[in-house]
Amino acid sequence: MKKLTSASILLICLIFAGGSVIAASNKCRVVEAEAKKMVLDCERDTSQFASGDQVKIKSVRKGAAVEGC
Repeated sequence: MKKLTSASILLICLIFAGGSVIAASNKCRVVEAEAKKMVLDCERDTSQFASGDQVKIKSVRKGAAVEGC
């Protein structure tokens, strides 16, 4: 019984600790791009991002055309 209680407390702690590490995310559209600078127009509020933050940009995949019958 003591092992079960210890395991459940550890599991609860891991769940709460994992929830606090969620990163900010947003879907944006490129408005202007030149050299190493880019201007983005985003769907949601950008208050979670501060000047100087590093972000990872992942482009939307463009699927190949599928021919119909």
